[in-house]
Amino acid sequence: MKKLKMIEQPVVKGLGKQFGLQKGIKKVDNKSNLKENSTCNGSESGAVCKNSEKEMILQDLLSDKAFTVLKESKTDLHIKTPNELIEMAHAYYADFALPKLVADFVSLELSPVDGRTLTDFMHTRDLQMHSLRHVVELSDKLPHAQSLSIHEMIARAYKHILQAVIASVNVVEDFARSIATCLNFLLGTSTVEEDSKLKQKWIETFIFKRFGWRWNEECCQNLRKFSILRGVHLPQGGT
Repeated sequence: MKKLKMIEQPVVKGLGKQFGLQKGIKKVDNKSNLKENSTCNGSESGAVCKNSEKEMILQDLLSDKAFTVLKESKTDLHIKTPNELIEMAHAYYADFALPKLVADFVSLELSPVDGRTLTDFMHTRDLQMHSLRHVVELSDKLPHAQSLSIHEMIARAYKHILQAVIASVNVVEDFARSIATCLNFLLGTSTVEEDSKLKQKWIETFIFKRFGWRWNEECCQNLRKFSILRGVHLPQGGT
């Protein structure tokens, strides 16, 4: 009888006593991987390392879903710092969004007829009303849009005064008289020179602080008081 040789079977790691090796492996989430990868190895370039650090900062600020959408947009916005994104947003707003609005006024794609439609057009494009100064400056060759923007700034200034007057009325019987007196002072012609100077100074100061626009006598020579009255009246719930 020939003796049969025993063939040794190779040890498969992960089975039997070796199973402890598999148990030692822990599942790591995406954020942990990102933080580990943010540490540069000697073979990685400085640019790649810096982008990884920026990506980690932005991922900590956004939800996983929002960050994934941003990353899959292939715009490289996910490797920008929050400050860089803010600067890019401001540049887009000033260099593209506002000039595009005025360009559409020129081409008649948009045609505002009063302060209300001007406001609607700006809100539709997510443009803030304190940017009316830029609309005035960009519309130097478009008198109609420039005039509407100036009237809207003045109407908004008057509206703040009227709101303060309304809030100060305690007796219902004095309500109508107080509003009429306020509107007469704002839109009427005062015989007291000191009152006119006070009103003018307040309007110029408010418009400059609110919109950053300095009063221009040349642009404000032909103010239409009925348009201003309508602009003040509509935000208060009138028609």
